[in-house]
Amino acid sequence: MDSPNAIGFALIAAAILIAFTLHNTVVRFLRRQFGARFPYAVSLLGTARRVTRFALMLFAASAVLPLAPLDQNATTILGKSLLLGTTVLIGWVALVAAELAADLYLLRFRLDTETICWRASTSPRFGSSSAPSTRWSS
Repeated sequence: MDSPNAIGFALIAAAILIAFTLHNTVVRFLRRQFGARFPYAVSLLGTARRVTRFALMLFAASAVLPLAPLDQNATTILGKSLLLGTTVLIGWVALVAAELAADLYLLRFRLDTETICWRASTSPRFGSSSAPSTRWSS
């Protein structure tokens, strides 16, 4: 590895470290400010912490890549790696969003009652004989 590539990679690494530091500072600040008033926001920050950190890493690397003194091959490889990372990020964001949506949906139900199990056990769909069947009765 020649000197310009080493300087370029060091510049990209420094940008990523700055992005991580900024991310940690902002997350701590938001937790302190909104922790007591908005517990769901703090839960969202905790769930999306890794995803946002990865997104900031990709953003920092892609912002510094045109400024980094790298040769053409290294720039091409890093550019394609960032494109692949962006694709992974999109899929990861979709998975986290689905998980958060499922968690919010499940908050509707209370697990300390027998209501859910009773409804399922008395539903004609599940073949229970305890529920009167209105279909095909003679």
